[in-house]
Amino acid sequence: MSERIGALQERLQRQSIDLLVLNPGPSMTYLTGHAFESHERLFLLLVPARGEPAAILPLLEQDNWASSVPSVSKVFLWDDKDGPEQAARAAFAEFAAAQRVAIEPLGLRYMEYAVLERCLPGREIVPADALVGAMRQHKSAEEAEAIRRAARIAERALEHTLQQVRPGMSEKEIAAQLVSRMLALGGEGISFGPIVLGGPKSALPHGVPDERPVGAGEFLLIDFGTSWHGYHCDITRTFVMGGAEPSERMRDVYEAVRAGNAAGVAVATAEATAHEVHTAAQAPLSEPRFEGYFKHRTGHGLGLDIHEPPSVMEGNHEPLGVGTVITVEPGLYLEGWGAHRGRRLGDRRGAGFSDELPARPADRRQLRRRARSGHAARGGRPERPAGGRRAPMSMLVQLVGVVLGVCGALTFGSPELARGAAEWLEQEARVRPVALLVAIAGAVLVAGAAATRWPAWMQVLGGLFVAAGLLGVFLGAGGSRRLLRWWRLAPRFALRAWGVVTGLVGVLIVFAAR
Repeated sequence: MSERIGALQERLQRQSIDLLVLNPGPSMTYLTGHAFESHERLFLLLVPARGEPAAILPLLEQDNWASSVPSVSKVFLWDDKDGPEQAARAAFAEFAAAQRVAIEPLGLRYMEYAVLERCLPGREIVPADALVGAMRQHKSAEEAEAIRRAARIAERALEHTLQQVRPGMSEKEIAAQLVSRMLALGGEGISFGPIVLGGPKSALPHGVPDERPVGAGEFLLIDFGTSWHGYHCDITRTFVMGGAEPSERMRDVYEAVRAGNAAGVAVATAEATAHEVHTAAQAPLSEPRFEGYFKHRTGHGLGLDIHEPPSVMEGNHEPLGVGTVITVEPGLYLEGWGAHRGRRLGDRRGAGFSDELPARPADRRQLRRRARSGHAARGGRPERPAGGRRAPMSMLVQLVGVVLGVCGALTFGSPELARGAAEWLEQEARVRPVALLVAIAGAVLVAGAAATRWPAWMQVLGGLFVAAGLLGVFLGAGGSRRLLRWWRLAPRFALRAWGVVTGLVGVLIVFAAR
């Protein structure tokens, strides 16, 4: 992380700033590579424009700092008995010549600012927004991958949660299940308290979930995120709770926000400005019938903080630049009725990582299909409807995969056992029931893949199973005897190879259905 501190010092010099003062937070994490907690004890990193940085540390952080930030060895320690004043004065005395001192307006607390004022009185205090924040805006490939990983965890957690959602569940119940699932899947924590709002409450951009039950046919807005290696994702999904058809007004709002989201994403390139992204996303929401319902900027940067530069809004004419990660989240908020907000994701369009978004808007056809079953996915990639049948279907498909895996393992481990099974199947009374089971297993794979977002190859494989099983039922032992004879006489290496293929297919099915 010494390279980042060196790059920061170059920026300080260009802006004629003599010293930067940071407390524990995202910027200190970015510069040191370690996340320190901000407590009531004085803990500061001092970075001069030239020379060696220094740190003011509580004694209990000494070992943690030494092992995590060896590049900053000049430390001034204090303990609870003596207090921080002497250590702070000694540290700031190292930079007594500093005249322009930068701080983060949203980061440094009054307690820390007061120490700075006492130790370096009369200095010019300037905001540090254009320093570390500008560096953090442009993500490396590793940082972008951490955001992707967080988004994948969050989306999997949402999928699991939706399997349990039913009309009548409270907002708090849904939020608790989502948080629990994110942690269970490897998320480091929650990026912010999940915003789970139903019905008219979904029109509150930052509402708080409570005991209110979400009724059938109501909007259900879920705004949430988790982190991976300190980097956050920020995702919003809006649904219609099962049990009733979505109204035409809901469809109209959905289509407008979907169009705004798609327009903003299409414009977002490294060369585009935040203003251009905002203007594109706002255009479909500017029709007279939506006047006054779009209440916020289009999006924001994402990284070690849930909100960081750039602000995707009107008037921000700075190009996004390579490596910038932004959210694109237009929304319509109809007071007393409900709202639909577009996704909040690490939209890496034009960011130089050449990857597609982890989610896509559902089109009208997908919306209608879900509406017919009493559910509608709103924004983001096509979601499984709340109250759907995915959990038992997933278990059935995984059972098919387990059976295939076991059969493959047994064939590989004991070809003689496979030959014996072939000989056992040559009887008419046995081959037809087994063939019927194969056809049923194929039907389960086809139905499971059709009802979920599992890979299309599972449908193809299921179709082959159905065809083979029905053929076996129709032909019986006599028609199947040639194949069974080959199985009994096949070389051991061929049977082992078949066992490997069968086992791998079984494993793939199990993991795909998880």
